[in-house]
Amino acid sequence: MFTKKQKIALLFLVITFSLSIIATIYGWDNDYAWYDIVLHLSGGLFMAMFLYDYFSSAIMGTNWFKKMLLIVGYTLIIGVLWEFAEFLAGKYLSDPIYNKWHFRTYFIGNLQDTLYDLLNDIIGGLAFAITYRRKI
Repeated sequence: MFTKKQKIALLFLVITFSLSIIATIYGWDNDYAWYDIVLHLSGGLFMAMFLYDYFSSAIMGTNWFKKMLLIVGYTLIIGVLWEFAEFLAGKYLSDPIYNKWHFRTYFIGNLQDTLYDLLNDIIGGLAFAITYRRKI
């Protein structure tokens, strides 16, 4: 089903997602700007790792630059989908969570926050591509 590398990447993505949920509950992503940055950098890095291994047979024989563009591009698409999910969660989950558990959640910030999040996703993907350049 999944290779060992894909399982490792998925494990770290689950850890990153779990830390994101904890940050939302306790407001850490609002209180500590660096926390959200680290989550998006690691999310981009581990998503690129997963995608590279997942698509490795399809992109075999392609030069490094094209592989990097494909992997970082796919990573960015996942980042955009994540931002849409944050938007929808903020719109449809914030009030029910408050009504049930009596605490406020903030899933998405303003446009500037969203653009920084996407930039950090890209940097994480690029960090993977540059780190594994010889292997890629």
